Amino acid sequence: MIEKSGYILAGFETLATIINNFILNTKGQYSNNFTRHDYSKFLGQTCSGFLHSFGQNLAKKKKTTNHIKQEVEVFQKCRNMKLFDHSDFICDSGGFQISIGKFDTKQAHRLIDLYYDFLENHHSVIDKAFILDVPPGPGCKVFNSYQIFMILIMIPI
Repeated sequence: MIEKSGYILAGFETLATIINNFILNTKGQYSNNFTRHDYSKFLGQTCSGFLHSFGQNLAKKKKTTNHIKQEVEVFQKCRNMKLFDHSDFICDSGGFQISIGKFDTKQAHRLIDLYYDFLENHHSVIDKAFILDVPPGPGCKVFNSYQIFMILIMIPI
């Protein structure tokens, strides 16, 4: 048995696309040395999980009505590729984007609402999830003190 690395790959949907295109022979370089099962077994035995950030593209969107549906589709599409049958999918909230200033307060609240809706109603597409973590960071527009941070996450102080 191979021991897992302890490494979790962030942005695994990019790896999934690369491997899938390779198997589909989109560039004429695939010689059928490995099957989807081979890749799945290797990834499941060596990597400790595959991470996707729920909020990574949210700040760029004018409308967020389809964001949850699109995020569900990312996980389903990658799972359907049969490259991760032995792997854990982990969802990160995207709180880092708040901490570096990609969201204002209104957008941060929208992310909170969307993320928890996703976790409550679509958790079947993931194996693990991080809570929404909003660490103070450079360029943060949401809070500039501990008190404002506690109000943002709705914890009484």
